[in-house]
Amino acid sequence: MSDTAHLTEMLGRYFDRAWAEEQRPAEERLAQMLREVPPERQRRVASEIGRLLDGHLCENQVRDVLLYEIGCHYAFERDGLEASAWLQHVHDRIVRRPATDLSVARAVDSDLPAVMTLVDRCIGEMRRRGIDQWDDVYPTLDHFASDVSAGSLFVASVDGEEIAGVFTLDEHQDTEYREVPWAFDEQPVAVVHRLMVDPAQQGNGIARRLMRFAEGTATNLGYQVMRLDAFTLNPYALRLYRALGYRDAGEVTFRKGKLRCFEKRLGHRAFRAAGSGGDDD
Repeated sequence: MSDTAHLTEMLGRYFDRAWAEEQRPAEERLAQMLREVPPERQRRVASEIGRLLDGHLCENQVRDVLLYEIGCHYAFERDGLEASAWLQHVHDRIVRRPATDLSVARAVDSDLPAVMTLVDRCIGEMRRRGIDQWDDVYPTLDHFASDVSAGSLFVASVDGEEIAGVFTLDEHQDTEYREVPWAFDEQPVAVVHRLMVDPAQQGNGIARRLMRFAEGTATNLGYQVMRLDAFTLNPYALRLYRALGYRDAGEVTFRKGKLRCFEKRLGHRAFRAAGSGGDDD
């Protein structure tokens, strides 16, 4: 068999021309593939992806292999992706362990080294996807240390082990928020900052579960509205907040460029446990 035989069998079948013409979400199709294809065959696909990505091919060559050799008709540009970044994502979805048991807790000082390691991993992943959002100026150790001191930093772990996600929940609104035409002005307002998920766990629904935990925590603390912002060049974050029912309130400009601001009225109910549900990011 050729070096891409299993890739051809899987990606060529699930991402064929007929599927591409329907313009259905790629993550939905990938999730279907991972449900239906036996694990052993998936592992062979992951090995073939590894060999392909280690072949020092340029981006155009990877695209040609996917389209002309494998028969994968997924239009990566539609979701702001490069072919190699998407292949890496498929690889990671196959080889990682699912986030079956997610626990969330307020961070303590001893969590900070792991948080900064996660920041570096997320920056690397964003850059591989062409998203120039975070750098050595933001977010820094000082930001997270201040969050820990204020009791506003939350960390999530999978099966009680490594940190899989982080977010900050507080009342701080940047001065740029004053220019946003917010529709929901009930007080008080909670704000989510610096939400991130380990690249090896992305696609397992962790971001959605963290946001639901944040919303539930804010609701229990008496907040009426949630606000946040997302980089306009980060399609994954934009899709997440829109899928969670957030209203796009307008655009602001920060050091790195333009961001969309989102808002949502909070329900007056206790939050669901972070470990419940199984939505994808």
